[in-house]
Amino acid sequence: MNGKPMVSVIIPVYRVADYLDACVASVVEQTYRELEIILVDDGSDDACPALCDAWAAKDARIRVIHQTNQGLSAARNAGLSVSHGQYVAFVDSDDIIEPTMIDVLMDDMRRHRADVAVCGLRVVSDDGTTTLDAPRYETCRYTGLQALLDLLYIGRRIPDAAWGRLYRRDVLDRGTTLRFPEGLTSEDYYVNAIAYYRAHVVSMNERPLYRYRRRERSICSSFVGTIENKITIAELTGERLAAEGYKDATALAVYRTMRCYDVLFTYLMGGAYPREVRRYSQAIRAYSRAAYADGQVSLSRKAKIWMIGHMPYCFRWCVRAWRCVGRLMNMREVSDGR
Repeated sequence: MNGKPMVSVIIPVYRVADYLDACVASVVEQTYRELEIILVDDGSDDACPALCDAWAAKDARIRVIHQTNQGLSAARNAGLSVSHGQYVAFVDSDDIIEPTMIDVLMDDMRRHRADVAVCGLRVVSDDGTTTLDAPRYETCRYTGLQALLDLLYIGRRIPDAAWGRLYRRDVLDRGTTLRFPEGLTSEDYYVNAIAYYRAHVVSMNERPLYRYRRRERSICSSFVGTIENKITIAELTGERLAAEGYKDATALAVYRTMRCYDVLFTYLMGGAYPREVRRYSQAIRAYSRAAYADGQVSLSRKAKIWMIGHMPYCFRWCVRAWRCVGRLMNMREVSDGR
């Protein structure tokens, strides 16, 4: 291992036969060679189990876990339970990482004495050939508290996902073991919030070294039955942070408000969900007092919270109109040759 620290790369695998080889190849070909690559076959009923075993036969660094289907969080947790690296990375099995991602993040860990190191990302099309979005981030060194407040106030200076980053093992195993809540979506928020609170330093590297594949799904199948997990995760996050000694009740209240805002916005823009719109507009009105009183919440965000809570359908009309104006402006720029 050349005296370098080992990095455990955990890849949950479920029904991704068309994408798995490209994903694993991108990890195997990392310029940082001291890797333990753990493929967790989460009861996949396609060719994935055989593909995982074939990769393990080709590269001694690869281990495979086969388990019954239990969901993404359980698969990640299974990988964590058998991993040995001093650092941990997660890669989704339909995504790709650039060849230098681990090397760059390990260098950031060393230079900044970071506990969590994060890189930028590109959102690519289903076939991986077209960049659909490339969010911009600023290379910066944050304290753990600054990173936590960015998450709680939805500052978006740091990506939210568990992938595209390295965690120092100590952040996950210090005191009470930190694992992903099972049976829920939006679980990344929970783990990152606790990891930030435990961290001394979080480094952000603007380079887009993670390629997130946006696979085609219908709007309904992508959120109905799971979007409300954001509120559950917000509650669990607040409870865990409080248990670990975090005392900023206002920030936690704002976070719950914004997660409720996300749920209401998704139902509102997704179609005919009048019962859910009514329920969550009432919840916004109940939750939002902390946000209105908090000087760290911008006036524009307060206005959006008030409007979606009190006039949700007017809010939807404004959003659609603004999007329409944006499309027209883009078309005009194209026709003008800009």
